[in-house]
Amino acid sequence: MKTVELITKDELFKKVNMKHSQLCCYLNKENDIHINGSLTLEGKWSEDCVATIKANLCDKDGNILYIVRDFSSINFKKIEYVTFSIYCANIARFFDAEKLHHVELYPYMDSVKNDHM
Repeated sequence: MKTVELITKDELFKKVNMKHSQLCCYLNKENDIHINGSLTLEGKWSEDCVATIKANLCDKDGNILYIVRDFSSINFKKIEYVTFSIYCANIARFFDAEKLHHVELYPYMDSVKNDHM
């Protein structure tokens, strides 16, 4: 198991009132990538938005080789703390796994669609 450097886009987390912690990123011998962590709400949460966490798998020059995400929507309505897990099996299907240098972690926000229209 190889630990992978994790870089967080803190300005984006701050913009959406989230704080991350307990972050862990590793690549196992089958080239499966695992990213885990927790999020806390630092301010008001917009009711008309849902969030997920995305991760850019990057080479040493910062080029994005592949993008993975946590497919569960983040919901802070009942508690201001959630955990997330991002997983991608065998990244070598998409690019040479030896080129993976670091992972950039950031939140992705989407507006809830109005179904009445």
